[in-house]
Amino acid sequence: MEIDIFVNYIINNKTKREIIKLEKDIDLMKLQKHLCEKLINSFLFINYYDKYYDNIIYHYYNNNIFGIIKKDINIFYIWKIKI
Repeated sequence: MEIDIFVNYIINNKTKREIIKLEKDIDLMKLQKHLCEKLINSFLFINYYDKYYDNIIYHYYNNNIFGIIKKDINIFYIWKIKI
């Protein structure tokens, strides 16, 4: 089974939307690193944070504040801020 990661971001002043599929058994830190590397030159402009969500993870990687939120068993929302 795969995990679908729904991503909205801006790169080169254009809005991009993407679904990233990853194997379900990948751990969240590896997932964060993978996504942060993939989107290193982009800015994720939608923050899906909601006080009712849980499993929120924050991570610093390559001058980025990176977050991933597990909304449902197979749905994760992510965001990244360049610092």
